[in-house]
Amino acid sequence: DFRFDFTRGIIEHQGKEQLLSAQEYKLMSYLCTHPEEIISRDALLDAAWGYESETSTRTVDVHIAWLRKKIGDTGLIPKHIQTVRGLGYRFIP
Repeated sequence: DFRFDFTRGIIEHQGKEQLLSAQEYKLMSYLCTHPEEIISRDALLDAAWGYESETSTRTVDVHIAWLRKKIGDTGLIPKHIQTVRGLGYRFIP
């Protein structure tokens, strides 16, 4: 469905390349290196923004929504970046 190019920081979906922001890149990298694991919003927040960040976990939700859009994972039930209610997210390659 999509291809994530780690070296160039882009997502390719349906022949269209989209540049990732720094936080999107960090989130996608973390998700890809932890496939099928349930990852909490706090863990994703730490991975992309660091421990000292004043950013809220809601920011993670917004960035996940942007990533889903870029990879074409916008169905009623996302195929690749799944929400696990009350726990966080899971990435299914």
